[in-house]
Amino acid sequence: MKQFSMILAASILVCASALAVPLHIPNFEPPAYVGSPGGTLLTGQQGWYNPVAGSADYKVYTYAGNTYGIVQHPMGGTQFAGGRMEGMAAFARAQLDFNWAAQDYWEITYDIAVLYTGDPGQAVDNLGSWSMQPSATAAYFQSIFQWMNEPTATIWGHGYYTLEYPATAAIPWWPSPNWQTLVINHWYRFTTNIRMSTQEILQVSIQDLHTGWSETVVLSPPQHFMNPTGPTATAYRFFTGGGAGSSPAGNFVAWDIPEPASLVLLLVGAAAFARRR
Repeated sequence: MKQFSMILAASILVCASALAVPLHIPNFEPPAYVGSPGGTLLTGQQGWYNPVAGSADYKVYTYAGNTYGIVQHPMGGTQFAGGRMEGMAAFARAQLDFNWAAQDYWEITYDIAVLYTGDPGQAVDNLGSWSMQPSATAAYFQSIFQWMNEPTATIWGHGYYTLEYPATAAIPWWPSPNWQTLVINHWYRFTTNIRMSTQEILQVSIQDLHTGWSETVVLSPPQHFMNPTGPTATAYRFFTGGGAGSSPAGNFVAWDIPEPASLVLLLVGAAAFARRR
């Protein structure tokens, strides 16, 4: 059972000098969060809100009997958060306010699994993303999830939009080819090390939570946040996307967090990273 506090709702560790300090926010487990097999609105629970009118809401699901058949997180727990693109540009969004100015170094970690749940052969990018907010005005970075075999939607990739690889180019930065061969309904952990004062993404890593395989990529030179002259971000967002206009419904992104045993490893890794810097 996941009975520890969440770090940035998808597990964020702070690298401050040589010591990583966790910021405790409740996770998606009961009793703090109410879930159900068909999904209970995440909006309104523990400060989460829907930031854009017309967006579909994220929900909290139980692993047991959940509507979309999302597999059990390998490290346990009973609930996860998920968002489904509901068609006609009704992208799913969930946002939580957060004080990014509190530290310089951050290590951001989230676990995700994805599915296409719509009509066969109709999947449309973009699948989803994690981002600092407000992206329209603040200095922010954004990960991006895309289908590698659209519209079949059985293989996907996790990349990054940065100042060097802007979203307007539609082609993100892929840390390695391994990040472009991910399978559906399978839990992966992604970790991103950033520095606020220089607005740099310094290091990224991936771990397959079912097999244990992992890869770390140190960025040399670092990639930079988008909107580099903007103010410090004040929130972060889960997003499930798709095409605009008449795009069909179906993209689904599930989010969960590390278990206590993994938390120890993250703390050790974050402290070592701060020492290297």
